[in-house]
Amino acid sequence: MRATTIAGTSILGTSVRRVEDPGFITGASRYTGDIELPGLCHVSFVRSTVAHARILSVDTAAAQELPGVLAIYTGDGFPIAPINMMGALGVPAAMARPVLATDTVRFVGELVAAVVAETAEQAHDAAEQIVVDYDPLPVVVDIEAALDDGAPLLFPELGTNQATAIPAVADPDLFADADVVVAARFVNQRIAVMPMEPWAVTIDPGPDPGPDPLLCGSPGSGSDPGHKEGEFTVWASTQSAHGVRGALAGAAGLAPERIRVIAPAVGGGFGAKGGSDMEFHVVLHAARHLGRPVRWLQSRSENLVGMHARAQVQHVELGARRDGTFTALRAHVIADGGAYPAINCFLVMMTRLMASGVYQIPKLECSTITVATNTAVPTAFRGAGRPEAAAMIERVVDMMAAELAIDPVELRRRNLIGAFPHTTPTGAVYDSGDYEATLDAALAAAGYGELRAEQARRRSGGHAPLLGIGVSTYVEVTAANGGTEFAGVSMRPDAEVPGGVAVTVRSGSSSHGQGHATSFAQIAAAALDVPFEAVTIVQGDTATVERGVGTFASRSTQIGGSSVHVASGQVVDQARRLAAQMLEAPESDIEVLPGGRFAVRGVPARAISWADLAHHDADALAATSDFVQKGSTFPFGTHVAVVEIDVETGAVTLVRHIAVDDCGTIVNPLLVTGQQHGGIASGIAQALFEEMVYDADGNPLTASLVDYSMPSAAELPSFETSNTETPTPLNPLGAKGIGESGTIGSMPAVHNAVVDALAHLGVSHIDMPCTPNKVWQAIRDAAATAAGPPTATAATPTGS
Repeated sequence: MRATTIAGTSILGTSVRRVEDPGFITGASRYTGDIELPGLCHVSFVRSTVAHARILSVDTAAAQELPGVLAIYTGDGFPIAPINMMGALGVPAAMARPVLATDTVRFVGELVAAVVAETAEQAHDAAEQIVVDYDPLPVVVDIEAALDDGAPLLFPELGTNQATAIPAVADPDLFADADVVVAARFVNQRIAVMPMEPWAVTIDPGPDPGPDPLLCGSPGSGSDPGHKEGEFTVWASTQSAHGVRGALAGAAGLAPERIRVIAPAVGGGFGAKGGSDMEFHVVLHAARHLGRPVRWLQSRSENLVGMHARAQVQHVELGARRDGTFTALRAHVIADGGAYPAINCFLVMMTRLMASGVYQIPKLECSTITVATNTAVPTAFRGAGRPEAAAMIERVVDMMAAELAIDPVELRRRNLIGAFPHTTPTGAVYDSGDYEATLDAALAAAGYGELRAEQARRRSGGHAPLLGIGVSTYVEVTAANGGTEFAGVSMRPDAEVPGGVAVTVRSGSSSHGQGHATSFAQIAAAALDVPFEAVTIVQGDTATVERGVGTFASRSTQIGGSSVHVASGQVVDQARRLAAQMLEAPESDIEVLPGGRFAVRGVPARAISWADLAHHDADALAATSDFVQKGSTFPFGTHVAVVEIDVETGAVTLVRHIAVDDCGTIVNPLLVTGQQHGGIASGIAQALFEEMVYDADGNPLTASLVDYSMPSAAELPSFETSNTETPTPLNPLGAKGIGESGTIGSMPAVHNAVVDALAHLGVSHIDMPCTPNKVWQAIRDAAATAAGPPTATAATPTGS
């Protein structure tokens, strides 16, 4: 249901502009790199230049003599044990990642040594003087080759590169009901995450700095210093302040309360900054060792070489009857865990969970394997396992449509799930949906019939450029398995604030671009019936927010926002009790009037306001909530992409992109549209442009923006976005996630559009990214296949 104010009206569903933006635009917002502290020193890292080798020696003598050098750390004797992020999923202990490499390096970019110096320049200069002697070992970078007999082993003691596996029980009769089976191998390529702000951390071992309005909430807000912790204060570019505190404390053997973590302004995370990285542990150790504040700011090149995502190979078979009814799906997904398999072991499970997409598929087998390779460790990125699933099912559905000569839209329509809740063969319980509504809306917005007619006209007349229309009907999972989030709501009298009362909302969610200071303020203002301007959001500080989970998996509004809603409702209940005391009436006789006024029923003239209540007993107007959502939600939608292709060069131009996304009840349409646009751009980028490439020796070939093709706005059209609203019953707001939906819907739509443009030439598939060279080569290969083998001719004899 839609949350309303206590008076029955609502600011929810209103396009309120983000209150965070003035600080970002004017430069008033402070990032981790802006924190200046007395005695601040800097870290620079020595990283492996080879993909796999024994470390014979690390010579630091020359570096130690340089001016400004305070300390040098290597893996030899470093006090923090190797970290196994996914041991609970069965990743062997031998695959745990050392903070600093000891005897072996396993990918280009792995940490070998760290230099702490008075200035960043001195630290960089000293790092360049450290000489590492390597004894090279065999390298494996190909995901499938890593499983071959005789493949180079990253951890020889294990006898395999396999990290985790989910087998499937093979059913020899899986496709017994199918008239047609199509099979394919898809590559969902490794890409770079590329947040605007790379990793950054500053750690101060001094006294707690106390409240800082520029760090703890929306611009101009104050913070409650009632939870001071002390000893170490950490400023970090992260999606979860409490997650960083837990990781640092656990690895260093410190009690969590000895570490305060502040997430100031964060320049993007996209899932990759869900916690902390190895470098954070070195910075904490340095601050602890030297007794001085220490900073590390990751460079763009370090980020590009080290922060990757996706990286799957998918083998898939889809069975159907001649009428287009799907009967069964079989998939085998191999995920690249990189040198020290971690979160991709979990994300491939998300791919498996969502393998059947929006379709009624009676029988399904899906097995997964995660392998170790001599590459950087992939992390989560916008969609995190779900774009891979959507890409897999949506491509094979298009291939089935071509095989059956059924329009791809019609084939989808015949197989859509129509009743909810719905349990898939992999165990996902879809909460609510109306898949056909988004399909109809997207087709109408695109003018699908006219587009197909124009495509036929161009093909029949040989008119250039080639026109392709791609459709994607997707569903994704957000707030996986539900979960909890903390919120606290309190009120105090303040004559300077509209309505005379200031509302402070403390949230365990941590914004890094989502707009929580706006949307959460709307939720509180609606529930309390106070002016929006009276609400201040405090987040991203473990000293002012006593507990929290963080922002990832598109969970914030549905869980964090619902917690704000519940806590606000508890404050209203307390206000009703307080009003009953002040008005000397039974609580059951107190009614709430518009404008946040409380009165005895039938006696509105004696109404008292929030300000009156706060002046009387502000302590009574406070509540906390740890709302628990009992299950995942499943946003969905339909995207239509229209591309044109130059047959002579293979260049692809995306001319239109239409998206109809359903994220349940919408709190702020402006924020939803912004999330749609960002997600769509990410999906298009993977479909057409981006790929992180290694050579056979494990050297990254796309290690700078000179080589890594990241699109700008100039390569993208204006997006045509709209929404349907199908509330979830799992939270009081009815909200689902939206931050990743655009990526999940756009990638397969654009991919399908490219192949659709070439289908009449005999092209059935091109692996992403659909670059001009790949498209040009596919056109040439299809033409050669159509022409058949060259005709043998008799040799002309030569006379003497």
